[in-house]
Amino acid sequence: CDNIVDCPRGADEDYERCGISPCSQYECVSKECISGSQFCDGVQDCATGEDEIDCPVVCTNDEFTCPDGSCIPVANLCDQIVDCPSREDEDPARCIVLCHEYECISGECIHEHHVCDGVVDCASGEDEIGCPVICTADEFTCPDGICIPLKYLCDHVVDCRDGVDEDPVRCERPCRQHECRTGECISQFQFCDGIADCASGEDELDCGCLDETEFTCPDGSCIPRSYLCDQIVDCRGGEDETLERCSVPQCTRYECETGECISRFQFCNGIDDCANGEDENGCPTNCLDTQYTCPEQKCIPLSYICDNIIDCAQGEDESNCCSSNEFTCNDGVCIPTASI
Repeated sequence: CDNIVDCPRGADEDYERCGISPCSQYECVSKECISGSQFCDGVQDCATGEDEIDCPVVCTNDEFTCPDGSCIPVANLCDQIVDCPSREDEDPARCIVLCHEYECISGECIHEHHVCDGVVDCASGEDEIGCPVICTADEFTCPDGICIPLKYLCDHVVDCRDGVDEDPVRCERPCRQHECRTGECISQFQFCDGIADCASGEDELDCGCLDETEFTCPDGSCIPRSYLCDQIVDCRGGEDETLERCSVPQCTRYECETGECISRFQFCNGIDDCANGEDENGCPTNCLDTQYTCPEQKCIPLSYICDNIIDCAQGEDESNCCSSNEFTCNDGVCIPTASI
């Protein structure tokens, strides 16, 4: 045991005789010498298997590791069935629904109409960054976003870059329906339609929600009923996406044979809301030859077509109109004004 072999077969330096192990790393009970990297590598290197005992579970690439070390198939993630004891496989932060409208940098999914609405919905506030300037009630909004005092309208001085504040239609033609404080002329259909047609927004004030087509959130705000149970929170308190509301969808209005749920306002509006078109069958058409029939079956005088005032609910009477230097014939043909 002097570390010098004297016997031909080294019996004088046998490690059992000398009590010294020749293994510089780990010696198995069964005398094998293995390295640290051979522990818990999935291969039994010691004859007794001690190098693979009490090892942490290592999940494969197609498995998910739960916090307690157990493995579940990746396919079981976000399948609405809890597999990990502590529910990590169904964590809402992991199982975010794909966003089909506006996705914030911080991950929230919001509807497009929440962008630039004056309320921060994204945690980073990006939905309210770079928004156009909102003019006050005593100002007029030019198309480029510039605000000018209302008294500058029709004062024979151009203030908006495109001259819209001195537009002859605005300044010389009286408004037949409703004239906004900011000068716009709008029809009754543009009141409480969810779109601010007046620059002052007066056409959307004190509207309340439409019982048939809108849902009233507890804070009084209105959202389209189509936003209910679409997995995107629109009401501030999430009332539009509650489990109680969304677990069993029921149609409380009219259910088409093809399964769609529509309101009575969607009958005979010129749009097939039922897949089989049953909501547009048997609709009356009683307009005179001197009248134009709107898709919603409203009759208006032919003179109302292309007069820069919307009379049909969707504005069909103001589409495909002649330009300002052309005259519209009764049959819709445009001819140069110089030819009159």
